Amino acid sequence: MRWIYELSWLWKSIGIFILIVAICEWCVALIYKGMKKRYGVKTAICVAFVAVILAIICSFLLAQTPMPL
Repeated sequence: MRWIYELSWLWKSIGIFILIVAICEWCVALIYKGMKKRYGVKTAICVAFVAVILAIICSFLLAQTPMPL
């Protein structure tokens, strides 16, 4: 029964990662649109990399709170 909780945490963390990457990409796309510059692939990859690092830090902070069983 405990593995269900572990899988639940896995899906929650994947959802958090995807959400943070999407929000960061959207914000940078809006910034580039406001500056009237082209939003290239290299920029998108760099932003995604930084967003994944932020998501990992976020998941470590969330993992510090105990989950009730």
